[in-house]
Amino acid sequence: AAPCGVFRMPDGGAERAAEVRETYGASFGQLAQLGVPDLHQRGLDGAGVRVALFDSGFHKAHPALAHLDLVAEWDFVDGDAQTQNWDGEQGSGDYHGTFTLTALGGYAPGALIGPAHRASFALARTEDVDLELRAEEDHYVAALEWADSLGAAVISTSLGYRCFPDDGGFCYEPEALDGQTAVTSRAVNEAAARGILVVVSAGNEGPQAATLNTPADAPGALAIGALQPWGVPTDFSSRGPTADGRLKPDLCAQGSHVICGRWYPGITDIGPAGGTSLAAPLVAGLGTLLASRLPAGLAAADLAQIMRESGTRSDSPANDYGHGSPWGPSALAQLEARAEATLGIDSLRWSVPPAAGVLTTLRLRLRNRGTAACAGGEIVLRPWDAELVCDSSARRIPALEAGASAWVGPWQCDLGAIPGSWLWTAVLAELALEAETTPRWTAFRLEAPFDPGPTARLRCWPQPWRGTEPLRLWLRRSRAGPARIDLYDVAGRHAERLAVGLALAAGSNLIELPASRSAGLPAGCYWLCVSGSGERDGCPLLRLR
Repeated sequence: AAPCGVFRMPDGGAERAAEVRETYGASFGQLAQLGVPDLHQRGLDGAGVRVALFDSGFHKAHPALAHLDLVAEWDFVDGDAQTQNWDGEQGSGDYHGTFTLTALGGYAPGALIGPAHRASFALARTEDVDLELRAEEDHYVAALEWADSLGAAVISTSLGYRCFPDDGGFCYEPEALDGQTAVTSRAVNEAAARGILVVVSAGNEGPQAATLNTPADAPGALAIGALQPWGVPTDFSSRGPTADGRLKPDLCAQGSHVICGRWYPGITDIGPAGGTSLAAPLVAGLGTLLASRLPAGLAAADLAQIMRESGTRSDSPANDYGHGSPWGPSALAQLEARAEATLGIDSLRWSVPPAAGVLTTLRLRLRNRGTAACAGGEIVLRPWDAELVCDSSARRIPALEAGASAWVGPWQCDLGAIPGSWLWTAVLAELALEAETTPRWTAFRLEAPFDPGPTARLRCWPQPWRGTEPLRLWLRRSRAGPARIDLYDVAGRHAERLAVGLALAAGSNLIELPASRSAGLPAGCYWLCVSGSGERDGCPLLRLR
């Protein structure tokens, strides 16, 4: 058996962890869940692979895209070669594509590293944000043909088609979600048959069964669901099965609090966003890294099954999470036909749910996600945040066969110093596996609202907001006084006033708006704005019905 090494923080471990933070920033977690930092250490960054993205437009001027190797772009809606600010106005439809492109290929060290930031990109605008017409399906198919002609190995799309209210109210009936009926699904199958890895978002219509959009129902599509940072499926992530009984999604990745480059009217920053739209480009980025190591005789489309087999739930796939999260080192080992042991944190168990101010014990389940057995070792936990206190004594790791798992612990964890405003934190450790040393981490949820961070002024949750539950806001104000809360659509038009004459205090404010405030509000992406007393703050809000 290969040595599994010591899962510990040796001398200098804190400095090494700091280096990881300085490189990846808050984007480390979403990549570590897929084993991407391991592949980066091996020199894989997407160079030499061509990736095509389809979306509603791309704000190429975002600083996280300054490095981008853009080889081609085309607007299939307007028929020109410009995918940025297609309507000439601030607030145009390129905000969503900016999310997905930066999640996959962004590069802003210390804040955001996309998994495949050195790939070459072809960008296509196929989506019209103003209307839902079946013509968008035709644009999508044309873009698939265009990407094939350009030699794209990987296609990432965070678009889905089910109903078209502006086209006579046409909807695909449930029995049509068989992967062979919708025009986009048929075209994706053809693209996969031609050797292209096509990664698509599953949709945001969950948690009920059979809530997929097309073309996520296509057998040729690698459909991606969304996970919370701590590894459980989000409620909004669409579920299978397909109409003909196949499991979907195929895989999952982080789709909540995903760090990406954001662009809204007057806002250009790097911060969190959510949806299966963000999970899909993360997996597509991993697929791009693997595509750069394809052996002779394999096409990029062959990666789909290898990635499924590397999934954390490949032994028990289900329509909630597919085959789990793909694990990059294991998939790479299969591609290179070599035996490898690779140990990761699979899940965790608490004596009592972690909450601000409590004392609890923690056990971790470790899984050998590699293709070879590994000998035992030790694990020492070190928290990501200084306010989380865990005892520092080592625990033994048993020998594990390939695919096997074992519970390790317990550790006593003191959350007495955790602020009540935090939502999640993580334990971070360092795995020395033979000659390689790679940080590992696992996140967990606290029974408390979202941590807005030291520089943020406004955060709202849940994301997305379905209107069946209250909307909560955390807001930092410089001075006390009345304020109002408004929603604006992506074109900057006023859509709804949620509150007026709201009395806010100087400092932190927690606000709860009843679900009834959203009655009649259409689904879509909005900009929530709190203004008054000489201050104005905003944040994105995704509304689902």
